[in-house]
Amino acid sequence: MKFLWIGKIVPDSFSLYLLDKNISPSSAYIAQKHLIVGLEEALNSSFDILSSIRVPFFPIRNILYVRSFSFKKKNKGIGYHVGYLNLPILNFMLREFSLYKKAGKWARRNKASDDCIVVIYEMHYPYIKAALRIKKIIPNTKIIMYVPDLPLNMDMSFFIKRILKKIDWVRIQNANKYIDFFALYTKQMAEYLGIKNKNNWVVIEGAINSNNYTYIEKNHEENENKICLYAGNLSRKYNINLLVEAFLLASISGYKLCFIGDGDMVPFLKEMQVKHDCISFVGSVSPNDAFIMMQKAYLLVNPRPSTEEYTLYSCPSKTLEYMASGTPVLSTRLAGIPDEYFKYIYCINDESVEGIKKALLNVLKKNANELTEKGQLAKEFILKHKNPRVQAEKLLSEFEDHLYAKNHGKLL
Repeated sequence: MKFLWIGKIVPDSFSLYLLDKNISPSSAYIAQKHLIVGLEEALNSSFDILSSIRVPFFPIRNILYVRSFSFKKKNKGIGYHVGYLNLPILNFMLREFSLYKKAGKWARRNKASDDCIVVIYEMHYPYIKAALRIKKIIPNTKIIMYVPDLPLNMDMSFFIKRILKKIDWVRIQNANKYIDFFALYTKQMAEYLGIKNKNNWVVIEGAINSNNYTYIEKNHEENENKICLYAGNLSRKYNINLLVEAFLLASISGYKLCFIGDGDMVPFLKEMQVKHDCISFVGSVSPNDAFIMMQKAYLLVNPRPSTEEYTLYSCPSKTLEYMASGTPVLSTRLAGIPDEYFKYIYCINDESVEGIKKALLNVLKKNANELTEKGQLAKEFILKHKNPRVQAEKLLSEFEDHLYAKNHGKLL
């Protein structure tokens, strides 16, 4: 049996190239790497990769052409990255055409295997169309769709993107009937997507592979500022401005609020950094460097508003990274985060500026030993119960049950 992953996975060398262009890897990109590791271990087989990573179009970023290339994986799998001319609208069309063409070549090359499993990560029609091309050439192909976020809840900051997302969504809805199984990041997604068969989906909210990170000894010197850190998308819709205002209002001596990432709030954060010594903006860093900074921090903060509808359909991958670092986490109570997580997270229950301020003060006045223990328990929970192997086995078990019911006993 052959296995193919369709998404946006690229070698570390290409990630570093993008980082030089100030394009940091998204949490979804990192989550994919973890999930692939788990599935390959559970199946004792390697995945080939069909990838096309999306970057902000030219001239927003100085990348006119995203190149094509192939790459070898450590476990013998082969990767193909599809390039495209990075101009508005044209980049979408070229990426779709090239993925479809490359999928056909992969299927014809592997047609002798008769059976294959294709995993699509993200509800993006060019990925789905590529998978359907394979299914047409190899009819016994089974397609699993990972849904980390709904397309209409993703980046809609530009008018052109909004139009493309709506077109994408209509085509996705028409194609969903050809998907054999869904791995959803939240249970609320099933109803939204109209998946009526209860045996046709499972909740897999991500995974963390501790082997992908550098762990360090925690050491908070008494004479240095303790860091409260936010790492991730620096978007206004995630209450970045409220967090800054709340932190300044709290006037906490000996603490500093630091931001890692990129987004529309960067100009604001740069301005705040100049005005206030207790505010720091770092910018984009590699995933490993970000994780080291998380471990060095005293507190990790996520003020993302829980009142927005999209929080029903999103379990932030950054939450898993936060918890895996062993640093205590202060977060809003997002609907997409499973209830079991909140035993290990301090919560922001009032999401106003005053409420965030009180939550910060409440946590930071706690005994250092209590905070250390909270962070350590969160780390143990994530690494034990949300590691790639556990999550992959959960997916495969549910998928096999689905195939058993559908095919009268035919298992993987």
